Amino acid sequence: MEDLKILSEITTRYGNRNVNELEFKTPEDFKKYKAKHKMRPGTVVKVAGKDKVVGDEPKKAKRKNVPLDFQMANEKEIKQMAKKYGLEVDSIEGNPNAGLQANLIGDKEALRKFMTSDDYGMDDEDVDYHIGEFGSDAEDKKSPSAKDVFEKGTIADIEKFGKETLKLKGQEAKDFKEMTDFLKDNPDKDWVRRSLARDYADQDTKSEPDIDPETDKQMQGAADAANKKMAKAELDDAINNGDGDGAMELFQSEIGFKKMGKEGKEAKKLLDRMADYEYALIDLSEKELDDIQDRLKQLSNKYLGESVKYSDKYDIQSLSKITTRYNKWLN
Repeated sequence: MEDLKILSEITTRYGNRNVNELEFKTPEDFKKYKAKHKMRPGTVVKVAGKDKVVGDEPKKAKRKNVPLDFQMANEKEIKQMAKKYGLEVDSIEGNPNAGLQANLIGDKEALRKFMTSDDYGMDDEDVDYHIGEFGSDAEDKKSPSAKDVFEKGTIADIEKFGKETLKLKGQEAKDFKEMTDFLKDNPDKDWVRRSLARDYADQDTKSEPDIDPETDKQMQGAADAANKKMAKAELDDAINNGDGDGAMELFQSEIGFKKMGKEGKEAKKLLDRMADYEYALIDLSEKELDDIQDRLKQLSNKYLGESVKYSDKYDIQSLSKITTRYNKWLN
């Protein structure tokens, strides 16, 4: 009689394998199983219909954090070069020679490729010494928070976050693109970043509905109406106080200049004049300022409705208490 052990095995390019092997439909199933069970290296399993040897996974190359000096490149150019060679920028700061020092992160081969390239120009024999002497093991970074992305990230970081993390659709996606396009044209407008963070930063932790959808819809409608009235009141105050920058932020975040078409261009010009007057860059007569404010309030009424009535029905303090899982207004 043949050996029963031999009968239970078949031959593959990996050697003998037990026919009663473990099979997994997806790599995710295999990963979950392996996390809970110890598996001896060399064990052959079938994952998504293909043979796989436990312990045969390629190891990730250790990454290094290496400081490099740049005398002729600015911060933007350094970031572009790092992206070109598949490196990460950990930090950029001034060096003692009136240039910049950037800490770049990547595996040794990627670092070598950049350091010996025409973009940087280090001799090949100096690379190992520099990495060994000045480099350090790079710590795996946690994914940046939504707040960090919106307040400190590049436009590309923000667009990527919106696409991959928030996964915005429909009107939300259009509004998000409008804001990022505006930021591209106005990179010094920090209020745009604050508006994005306010409107979208809490959406990277979306949860499944935990209340009746119809009730949730009604609550959301009530909150939207209250928020709109509060925004209108805030915008009116900014216009009345001659706060051009504040009114600019509210026009863009609550309405959007592109949605206003020609009137959006008109509003921006009027707001710029009001801001210039506020900073004493131009002179305006009392009548000119009144005319600007009146026209801006006409436009805000057109797109946001009439001002909030300070009555029992529309009391700002009570409106500020309306809350859903999407919006949380502080008293």
